[in-house]
Amino acid sequence: MKTIKICLIAIVLMVFVIMGFRFFFIRGPRSLESITASQLLSLVNDMHIVLVRSGKQHPITINDVIEMYRQNGRQVNNELTEDGQSVIDAWGTPIVIEFKEPSIYKFMSYGANKKDDKGKGDDILVVYNLLPHDFTLIEQKGIK
Repeated sequence: MKTIKICLIAIVLMVFVIMGFRFFFIRGPRSLESITASQLLSLVNDMHIVLVRSGKQHPITINDVIEMYRQNGRQVNNELTEDGQSVIDAWGTPIVIEFKEPSIYKFMSYGANKKDDKGKGDDILVVYNLLPHDFTLIEQKGIK
């Protein structure tokens, strides 16, 4: 019985080693596009949490997200612009957050060329309808 347990543990460890090898050496590091897409989706989620927990009305800003982090004893995971009004994307440019009535938010990174291609080209974009108890994806580009 003890031999079977040792064999099972060895098999599990081998699987973890192989999976780790595949993740780090075959898959490679995350691309800047993937990192920025994660930042955009994290902002959407954080802003939705602010709406639900605080009962604030639209529009909400990155400052509301920072305040929520501060109140919960958390650090902001992303680098902020000097004015603190937006998050810096993986290329070092501010993520654009636009509010459109009544509850539509557009989150956009200008991508590698650092130019506003109006949501085309290499821009990474998500548009959500952020309602307090529901949110809906309206448009998405550059996120796989």
